[in-house]
Amino acid sequence: MKYKELYNILPVEVIKYIGEFDNTSKKNMNKVIQELNEYNDAIEEYWIEDEQAYYMSDWDLSRRQRWDPQFGNRAYPGLLKSIRNG
Repeated sequence: MKYKELYNILPVEVIKYIGEFDNTSKKNMNKVIQELNEYNDAIEEYWIEDEQAYYMSDWDLSRRQRWDPQFGNRAYPGLLKSIRNG
């Protein structure tokens, strides 16, 4: 998602009004978009790994966990990491 895609979501007047002040809103919005993209990637990786672990036998899972102990046991990715860490 890019900053320009907000034109499809928000009214143009609101975006122009925000942009008149300074570029702080654009920087903040880009940061939020970046965090959401990272979150989406983490969720996708989590579910792919979870699905792989689901279809593995116990023997295959234990062999995989020998070289990656966290495989199949990773925590669900959380959103709003700035609030949790702050």
